[in-house]
Amino acid sequence: MKGSVRPAVFLDRDGVINRKMVEGHYVTQWSGFEFLTGVTEAIRLMNGSGYLVIVVTNQQCVGKGIVTMEAIEGIHLRMVRSLEENGARIDGIYVCPHLASDGCSCRKPATGLFEMAARDFRRRGISIDMVRSHMIGDSDSDILAGENAGLTTFRVTSNYDPRMCPGGKGLLNAARSITANDQRKRMAM
Repeated sequence: MKGSVRPAVFLDRDGVINRKMVEGHYVTQWSGFEFLTGVTEAIRLMNGSGYLVIVVTNQQCVGKGIVTMEAIEGIHLRMVRSLEENGARIDGIYVCPHLASDGCSCRKPATGLFEMAARDFRRRGISIDMVRSHMIGDSDSDILAGENAGLTTFRVTSNYDPRMCPGGKGLLNAARSITANDQRKRMAM
């Protein structure tokens, strides 16, 4: 059986999918996790356009000993279930638990999380088309990581709320831009 080739949209977590805590504080349990406006619709839109939706997130709170990796995985399990209950699918989640000082290859802006995803999906018979893939993030390290991996990048306003920041851009804006661009390309063929 020949594998398929699919583009992906890689998403940062904090500030893009859920409300980012103030500097120095972290989401360490589900009760502190709050979806941002438009996230479910954005992920459904990307799912419907054939994109793999993959979360790539730095979680140095693990490396600092503030929370366990098991607790982070529990938050992610509940996040995925909540999205699925609303018709949105996350295809993979990759976490860097290290501190910046650890010098690992997975902490954004390094590309290790993207490489892990590509390897894992290849084992499942799916090649990620990095040329047609995107990175959506709210920080310099997210954007630089996407550029380092050869992706088209979209920077969104951290903790975007259209009621509070009408001129900002959130995940839904980025998803609409990506999928509209795909439609234009298909129509031009």
